[in-house]
Amino acid sequence: MNKILVPCDFSETSENALEYAIELARYLSSGLVLLHIDQIPVMSSEFGMTPYTVVDAANNSEETLQKMIEKIRREEPSISSVEYFSEIGNATESIHEFTKTHSVDLIVMGISGHGSKFMKNLFGSTAVAVSKRVEVPAIIVPPGVKYKKVQNIAYACDYNP
Repeated sequence: MNKILVPCDFSETSENALEYAIELARYLSSGLVLLHIDQIPVMSSEFGMTPYTVVDAANNSEETLQKMIEKIRREEPSISSVEYFSEIGNATESIHEFTKTHSVDLIVMGISGHGSKFMKNLFGSTAVAVSKRVEVPAIIVPPGVKYKKVQNIAYACDYNP
């Protein structure tokens, strides 16, 4: 396993998944790739124009990713390769395309609840959508779960052909 992709949205859930991926990369002697995707903002005449532009968002994402990478390189010198990318678009589609064009072997990403069934049904889950779309294995890390060496694997199936 050469390359582990970690989609990062800078949330606590995402940071927890990154910690999980760091431990996994150390164990597997793999490289890490951090990917942040800024959603294209939807403008509404009700709220007017926003002073915060897509360029501002991309610059902030780039700065945050650089700091994260510097910290990983400083604290985890055994991880052979650490890269980052920042894109603008739909998260699910961007992650799918990224895995195809960058030879990703595994995805590690966090998942969190949306607070209510209504919100979950309205917005869905990026992690679940990604896991259904990509053609590489994905590990979805729930909030608060810490890395442990794999000892057992469960197979879950919905029995749809």
